[in-house]
Amino acid sequence: MAVVVGKRLAAALLTAVLTTAASAFHIPHTFQPRTLTATHQSAVANDDSSSVSSSSSATPTPILEGGSTKAINLRKQLQEIWNDPSNTSPIILSGPKGSGKSELAEEIVYQLPSWQTKMVHRLRLDDGINFLDTILGTTLHPGLLDDLSIQANTTLVLKGFQSQHVDSKDSFDRRGELIDVLDTLVTKGQFYSTYDNSTKAFLPRIIGCTQRPPQYFTERCGKDFKATFIKVPSFEQRKSDIKAIAAAKIKLLETNFGLSNVQLSKEGRQRLLDHRWEVDGDAELDSELYSGLELLAAEKKWNPFVTNSLEPRHLLVNAYNEKIRKRLLYDVPLLRNIVMSAWVPGKTLTYIVTPVFILINLILFLGPQTREENAALTIFWAGWWPGIMLVFPFLGRIWCTVCPFMAVGNIFQEFSTNMGVQLKKWPSWAKDSGPVFAFGLFYAILMWEELWD
Repeated sequence: MAVVVGKRLAAALLTAVLTTAASAFHIPHTFQPRTLTATHQSAVANDDSSSVSSSSSATPTPILEGGSTKAINLRKQLQEIWNDPSNTSPIILSGPKGSGKSELAEEIVYQLPSWQTKMVHRLRLDDGINFLDTILGTTLHPGLLDDLSIQANTTLVLKGFQSQHVDSKDSFDRRGELIDVLDTLVTKGQFYSTYDNSTKAFLPRIIGCTQRPPQYFTERCGKDFKATFIKVPSFEQRKSDIKAIAAAKIKLLETNFGLSNVQLSKEGRQRLLDHRWEVDGDAELDSELYSGLELLAAEKKWNPFVTNSLEPRHLLVNAYNEKIRKRLLYDVPLLRNIVMSAWVPGKTLTYIVTPVFILINLILFLGPQTREENAALTIFWAGWWPGIMLVFPFLGRIWCTVCPFMAVGNIFQEFSTNMGVQLKKWPSWAKDSGPVFAFGLFYAILMWEELWD
């Protein structure tokens, strides 16, 4: 469902549909350069982003909202682009489908220097495949790339294929032709002009949205390839930002339904967190929030006492077999603070586990060697080791979080590297057969200790 999300969000989600006339590709740039708002300043107050200025009249794209490390790094990368107005190298937004690359591309355009954005052209490859001659030109007439090639004050936004479906072999071949041309355009800053029968330089700045990783471009062009790569994380990787992103989108959408100050309830937030945003996260969230606000507005017409908030009944109504899970780390701040503490497990391993482990070993080696006289032997062999074997099938390697062997090993490794020792990698045979051998040896020693009389 096409979702109209207001002027700012629509600019990020909708692209110009190509027509047969070349003039249709020329979209006058009427956007004003913008800066991140105070909302973003507060979120990055601790990440050395004090240079970000505030503007109360501008509303950044919701994709930039959130306080996670990934969101902060994303804002930093965009700010670095805007802080270098003389740079004209390509900008490559790399990330999975539905991560919000299109919105970020529009946000970058808004803040680029005005001399780079006198004209802004958007080309979605799904549309472009039907107008290939208009884009590339023919021997009889120049194409869009010919028209743009000498315009250094222009920005070209390229948005990749959203569909893998092709109707015919000819369509498949033409798709490959378009991809090859754009690859050369991005990586080498030039293209082959069919009309002029020659290779021409391409001066406009390019902003590309792609699912290809940065390695794809560096492998084709080498490490000297000059471009700004921005790795856009998926919604699944930004679960902690969902609440902030959804709140910003609700602000843009609510006026379409005559609503104001709509909140996302705690249960509604958990409903969004429990959903798997794997297909097309950004567009799917837009659609779900739009539908949710539509349901809320309809509900308010017959029930004036309904709360002004989106509840689970309004969200993801068509998603089956998804239940709201209890999230202890969200609901119990004390538990979250303990888990996020430097003592779990780092300092605990160093200052508690290691000394206790050394003390127990001294008791085992220097104390009596019979269980009747040394309780440590009974605890160690009859309790600890069998307990690990019984717990492993149910809780996996949870013991490894406080394993004294790992703690002592880390201390010796750190000491060795500080002394200039170069640590070698494990041999391949140890990676393949080591775990089986270690488990078998451990089990044999345990059985020997328990059964040998």
